[in-house]
Amino acid sequence: MVDNVLRFLFYDVEVLESVLSNRDLWEQPLLDLWAVPHFLSGVLIAAAFILLARSLVSGFFFAGFIAVAWELFEHATGISTVEATSNIIADVIVLLVGFAVLVPFRSLLSDERGQWLVGSVSVAHVATTLLGWLSYQQYAV
Repeated sequence: MVDNVLRFLFYDVEVLESVLSNRDLWEQPLLDLWAVPHFLSGVLIAAAFILLARSLVSGFFFAGFIAVAWELFEHATGISTVEATSNIIADVIVLLVGFAVLVPFRSLLSDERGQWLVGSVSVAHVATTLLGWLSYQQYAV
């Protein structure tokens, strides 16, 4: 069933299968494809703090806390046993960059464009995380 859904969502299934089956794209010593959902997570955390009218400084520290907590969770549960320390650090930094990138554009969130932005980023986040998870499932077995 997952194959049928992916074939429906993606025009070029061969490219998709290449991305899913290429572990090197997902596990690099510094930056890999997991940087995309990490970056988008930072954008979404920033959007939440902006939309809830909370302190952006607090939001930045919260984003950092979430990033570090996630990396510790991955290590503790064995999700990522081969991840290089440099990649762990890069993942945290990329999430914080995602947060910082949205801040100058916070006025965009005040109208319909903001709804489209948050919705689009959310869809992209789910899609890239799903691709990463499916790829992980292929080489984890």
